[in-house]
Amino acid sequence: MYRFLGPALGATLLLSACKIERTPREQLSQREPAATERRLAEEELRDRVGALAQAVGRGDHDAALLALAPAADLYLQGPDDGPPAVGPEGAAAVVRALIGEEAPEVAVEDVRVTLGPRARVAWVAATMDVRGEGEAERRPLRMTGVYLRVRGAWVLSQGHLSRPATGPEAPQPLPADSAAPRDSTATKRGGA
Repeated sequence: MYRFLGPALGATLLLSACKIERTPREQLSQREPAATERRLAEEELRDRVGALAQAVGRGDHDAALLALAPAADLYLQGPDDGPPAVGPEGAAAVVRALIGEEAPEVAVEDVRVTLGPRARVAWVAATMDVRGEGEAERRPLRMTGVYLRVRGAWVLSQGHLSRPATGPEAPQPLPADSAAPRDSTATKRGGA
């Protein structure tokens, strides 16, 4: 009995000195790889919006364009009147107009990401507050975009920047958890 006590005590001491690190659950679980992929895609797109806001706040045109990741056939409608911007060159012009010569202060309020089937397409919406130097109040800016997954990378295919409508005729926003209103004029199939 005493002959096994030494090795048992030694093994116990060695085990107590070992640091056991936990492995992330998603790496161990093979039950829901699609859910993990979707969560990672949502996080990546949220990070892109954050990187865009940081680049705008630094006045870094190139980093803002890189965060947007525009497709060659991008269609982007800017916050001001004028024709839509097309392609990376158009996106660069919109970014330059948004940033201006001096870096504005930017705060991201709300970022929403909705993924399509198989996480190949995503709709992104964000609200940013922008205040340039010398401006007393922040200007709200809304951004929406459609991202496509191309060869493993998210590429902005369609984007929209706008300032919210103000005044008594401005539409009131729906609560985030409510469904979009349905068209009451739609007819049922098969008659009345």
